[in-house]
Amino acid sequence: FGSLAGAASYFDDRPVLVEETVRDLGTVKCNEQIDVAFRLTNLEQAPIEIVGAECSCSCVLPPKMPIVLENSDPTSLVLNYHTPPTPGDFEEVVEVLLNGPFQPLQLRIVGTTE
Repeated sequence: FGSLAGAASYFDDRPVLVEETVRDLGTVKCNEQIDVAFRLTNLEQAPIEIVGAECSCSCVLPPKMPIVLENSDPTSLVLNYHTPPTPGDFEEVVEVLLNGPFQPLQLRIVGTTE
């Protein structure tokens, strides 16, 4: 499988492998624009499309959709994140919507602003 995440995706019958579902940005500055990339791999035989994204905050902007995930070809999903204006911990949740009968992928962006 190449990784624990790959094995878990296979045995859980998930169509897309997400290498890291949580991206910890560590400590970043307030009011900063950051591109946050998640690496996705389609485990199905046919292409799967990312058709949308629901974000917990308007501070997360997804790229133009749809994005086609070809079979076994890793693809980066890059989200633009605007960090909070005040210092403290943050956590944003992004649900990535796929075409077909698949459940949304849940991704998280976490960190601390100073």
